[in-house]
Amino acid sequence: MKDALRILHLEANPSDVDAAVAALAAEGIACEFLRVETRADFVAALEQSGFDLIFAEYSLPNFDAPSALAIAIEKSPDTPFILVSGTVGEQTAVELLKKGATDYVVKHRLFKLPIVIRRAFREAAERSERRRAEEKAEQNLQRIRALHEIENAIAAALDLSDVLRLLLEKIELFSPFPVVATVRLLNRESGEVEPLVCRNLDEAEWRINKKRTPSGRAKRICETKASLVVRNIQTDPQTFNQELYRQCGLVSFLGVPLIAKGHSMGVLSVYTKMEHEFCQEEIEFLYTLADQAAIAIHNAQLYDGMARANRVKDEFLGVMSHELRTPLIVLLGYIGLLKDGMMGEVNKQQENALEKLLGCAVDEINVINTIMLTTQIEARTITREYRSLELSDLLDHLRSTYKVQTDKKDVKLTWSYPTAPARITTDGEKLKQILHNLINNALKFTDKGTVAVTVRALAASKVDQGSALSSLDSYDASKQRMWVEFRVTDTGIGISKETHRFIFDKFYQVDSSQTRAYGGVGLGLYIVKKFTDLLGGQIELESESGKGSTFAVTIPSQS
Repeated sequence: MKDALRILHLEANPSDVDAAVAALAAEGIACEFLRVETRADFVAALEQSGFDLIFAEYSLPNFDAPSALAIAIEKSPDTPFILVSGTVGEQTAVELLKKGATDYVVKHRLFKLPIVIRRAFREAAERSERRRAEEKAEQNLQRIRALHEIENAIAAALDLSDVLRLLLEKIELFSPFPVVATVRLLNRESGEVEPLVCRNLDEAEWRINKKRTPSGRAKRICETKASLVVRNIQTDPQTFNQELYRQCGLVSFLGVPLIAKGHSMGVLSVYTKMEHEFCQEEIEFLYTLADQAAIAIHNAQLYDGMARANRVKDEFLGVMSHELRTPLIVLLGYIGLLKDGMMGEVNKQQENALEKLLGCAVDEINVINTIMLTTQIEARTITREYRSLELSDLLDHLRSTYKVQTDKKDVKLTWSYPTAPARITTDGEKLKQILHNLINNALKFTDKGTVAVTVRALAASKVDQGSALSSLDSYDASKQRMWVEFRVTDTGIGISKETHRFIFDKFYQVDSSQTRAYGGVGLGLYIVKKFTDLLGGQIELESESGKGSTFAVTIPSQS
């Protein structure tokens, strides 16, 4: 949160503004208020300077909150709009929320204002992050389609020029400004990097000029097998013919090596017509295209050596199978494109198969993440990051991740936890990991029945006896320390008494035979135990073979 929030307050009563200032100051939130009470002043304030928040009384003599909300949505849609009123009923407030307001607080409960503000900023950040993620996903999807088109061209024909021209066309497609792109090939006999194809240049003139110009920069890229960026190629002292670049209007340069089977084959270059600083994402995408270009070039070279048919065939297949290392995100993207019908109509049977493929890919990612997490635990590089958090928000978010159930149609997942506001201080990410692992474990070993998640608060003096407080909001931080108990109960296969002492061991499997019915690598409960210990909590197990299991994790709220 900023050092001092700028708040536009639509309010006729100055003392109500003072009360809001006092409520925020009590929580250490500095703010600058601008009070307005007319439509004209409200509009002028929004047009002249940006605000972090908008507060509004519902009804003023000549203006009201619904009208102000409509104006705010038009002129400052990303600014949280909070109704702060003493006269509005809950139903009226809810109607305003449906129209786009962020939240509301009644004036006699201004102590809730800091909580509402923090929630508003958190939700705004989440919305912004979702927008960025959606934009990123769309961009990645477009790139996946481009790569798919290039791969199809490589697979369908060995006309090197056609494939490389298509590749250079895709570079232009993903650039926000005009670019010139070229491919130059290393001549192993002469050691020179010779022109092959270009885009947005006169190709004949480019070939002539490049033959007259030493290929020092391109040579260096081939020799080092590393990318090279030049902010301004016209003024760079290592540019041999600066006048040529001025005539063509080329300014910034990015070149990446074309590498196949560990050998440099040439250079893929991009020139901009304005000064530009290439970001890491642009460099990585050009590397991806360079890999495709290298494959196309190498395939063409293999094809040109048809006299050695058998060896060329084997080598070509080896290149296609081993050198084409498409990132996992591309694999997931392709499956998603197929499943969504982007590459043709998909029948129900195919859709089910693709769903299973996605599930398997996600499972593999989860296994890798789990092993990496275990490695970090073993290396003692995991640390606690305590933060104050709203417990119900954490549980609501966790619950939402299980809204869409897996193929366990006969298993019902139930949740029971207080919804009253209650802040605890703990490492939220590790707490979520604990609960995820316990819930996933319960779902995995339960084929029919229920998996129940229950949460309750305990006083420090009553943890051993298991006596709960009446509700989370009955906790008084000034009098006692809070403990929170999370119980995950299932009606699954259960765990035999004699294996209880091994169940939290690393890589332990209740059934470790090769014919076991349940997957996993035996690290989920190990991580649960380690993270519970790290948070200063304790874990208990109640289970018998064939009678289900209950895991109870109790953690303290750190002061």
